[in-house]
Amino acid sequence: MGNVEQLSSKVHELEHRLVENHVEVREVKEDVRELRRLLELYFSTKERSPEGAATNNNRHPDRAKGSGERQNDTPTTAVIPKYSHLEFPSYSGSGDPLGWLYHCEQFFRNQRTEEKDKVSLAAFHLTDEAQLWFYRVEQEEPDLSWDQFKSYCLLWFGPPLTSNPLGELINLKQTGTVVEYQRQF
Repeated sequence: MGNVEQLSSKVHELEHRLVENHVEVREVKEDVRELRRLLELYFSTKERSPEGAATNNNRHPDRAKGSGERQNDTPTTAVIPKYSHLEFPSYSGSGDPLGWLYHCEQFFRNQRTEEKDKVSLAAFHLTDEAQLWFYRVEQEEPDLSWDQFKSYCLLWFGPPLTSNPLGELINLKQTGTVVEYQRQF
């Protein structure tokens, strides 16, 4: 009979623990929902605001003084990347930089990179000849914008005018009929 009472006692204890675990799981789920809501609010605010994310706690009613949360008086400007596993492409200066610049733009868009950080991030991933080129450019123009960087990069490393279709069109001499000329293009 003692074994039955011990088993019954253990079953009641396990039932009690199970109820406690269910309550804790419910609380964790509520916390996760609240965090998800706050993240959605943060990113929707960032997408609507030209300056980016909120820079102080006054924009968030949930963070008002006295809410029990630790207050931070310093502005928050850090951005949580949407896809943190993306790798930034590198460029050595060989070949047409157009594809590399396109990948940079994709990276910036996906990581929500601020305009002021684009040139330094791209320059960090330059290697070989491209790195030397940027060093010279930076000496002459230390506050280079991203658009200027792209233009200079395309001018310096891009294909010469004669190696693209427009260059071929410019250098084309009419040797046949107009119909033959149209067939080529």
